[in-house]
Amino acid sequence: MKLYADHAACVVPLPSTLTMRSAASVLQRTGVVFRQPDDANMSPLVSIDVSTVSSPYWAEIDIQVDGNRGNNGEVTGVEIMRLKRGRSKATVAAVECDFGAHITGNVELAKFDLHVDRCGTGVLVNESSGATPDELLLNVVAHDCDTFFAASGSDKMKGLINFACEKSTSYGAKLEKGWWDVRGIIRSVGMYGDGGLQIDGAEVRGSLEITGGDDANCAWGANVLSGDLNGLSLKISGKYADEVFLAGGVAGSAQVHLAATPSNGTGIKLGDSAGLALDGFALLPGTEVNGMAALDLDNARSCKVFLTKIVGGVLIGAGSTNNTIHIPRKHAETVTFANSRTQLDNKILFAGSFTWAEMAALNGGAPFKGMQVVACAQFDQAMAFFDGTQWVPSYGAFASGEITVWSSSISCSVAHGLAADPGNMALPVVPDATGCWIASAATKYAFNVTAIDVVVFLDVDPMTDVKFVWQLHKVT
Repeated sequence: MKLYADHAACVVPLPSTLTMRSAASVLQRTGVVFRQPDDANMSPLVSIDVSTVSSPYWAEIDIQVDGNRGNNGEVTGVEIMRLKRGRSKATVAAVECDFGAHITGNVELAKFDLHVDRCGTGVLVNESSGATPDELLLNVVAHDCDTFFAASGSDKMKGLINFACEKSTSYGAKLEKGWWDVRGIIRSVGMYGDGGLQIDGAEVRGSLEITGGDDANCAWGANVLSGDLNGLSLKISGKYADEVFLAGGVAGSAQVHLAATPSNGTGIKLGDSAGLALDGFALLPGTEVNGMAALDLDNARSCKVFLTKIVGGVLIGAGSTNNTIHIPRKHAETVTFANSRTQLDNKILFAGSFTWAEMAALNGGAPFKGMQVVACAQFDQAMAFFDGTQWVPSYGAFASGEITVWSSSISCSVAHGLAADPGNMALPVVPDATGCWIASAATKYAFNVTAIDVVVFLDVDPMTDVKFVWQLHKVT
């Protein structure tokens, strides 16, 4: 005797739209695929419209369809228009449909396992006549679609989406409305254009990886045009044309990890000089960027950027103002800046401790006003900033300069230009770092501050010119 537990799928031609009755609780045809015949031109193939009126307790659905869209007009596979019961779950599978699963209207408190293949839009969620899908748990498994998932129509929509998707010709996911918590991975996206993830009006949180394809046809790994990001974590592993765009009008915060170098060179672009400024956005600690222009502040205002890693340069557009960029110590000496903001009113904060020589070498030896280091060895590890001419401590430097004791002399003075005598305690004097102090015969120096001058004394004739750098600062 032989026992067989397996059986083949049964393909059944569907003569007309299959409808789940309002009073029903179960629609299950496991092992059966309902296929639209050639030239039937039906849409949808399956319609689900049930409410709590006839049965408040539960609904369970398991259905699979083949839209045969190549031989028919535009077709929706399974349309769920009303599903609101105490316990509702549905497994929906669709192939060869323009819209695989369409969730619309009064669909709430429901869990969906959605499997779509070779569809235009795999899963579409939107409102219908003012009724809005809400409180949804969606597991989306999609392959070879134009777009895996799209949400549009109403801000009230909300739910959690788990993605496990591969190969989209356009955007992998489009979130235009609603509040969504996203998880999982979408890969090989934007194969023929557009991008990986588009957000245009939705509020989005969670953690999503966008990877695969390495296709320059994918314009942006993530293209955020409007909406609110609530600490969204994005990992972009694919080498796309450019990686992440955050347009003016986007609010909130995100952590972005770029694991590949973009083909065109832009890692993260903040705002657009041709549009609105990105205002008050935060790139959170853990953000890692790559690219020729790893970070492009094209039109950003009052944004906070906390970088854990940067490989590439930083662009600052002419309209970008009052931004703060945190640069990690290990990348401080390699990152370069192209700054078009003539007002120099952005802050670049370098983490870690620096010597004067290291500070002078920042930005390839061209520091500019707005740069700061967390700690300077010559200022007793106090914070220092570049004032446009030189590095000064953040604890209140209000006058600074240089003084040279010439060969054949043992002292020199220079006017400090202050209205009152600041006192000797306000003056650190340090020999210049060029080595002239070591080369001179002098071994000791002293200084004094009068109401008018800064004076330096040497113990003997230096036999060469010795330059000192001095700073007067507020003593508390």
